[in-house]
Amino acid sequence: MDTILAFLKNNYEWLLSGIFTSFIFYILGFFKGRNSVQKQKIGNNSRGIQVRGNYTSNRGKSR
Repeated sequence: MDTILAFLKNNYEWLLSGIFTSFIFYILGFFKGRNSVQKQKIGNNSRGIQVRGNYTSNRGKSR
């Protein structure tokens, strides 16, 4: 137990700086993520269709 307390006493600056920088990056990511827009590049003869889940195409199969 004494070794743990000694470690915390000797390294509290590093531990707190890591916590505070993580908090700052979390806040920056939160505000940046609120206004982000997803962009999709599509090529020629392509349709920009997004499907939620699995998509099975019947194209090319005989009916």
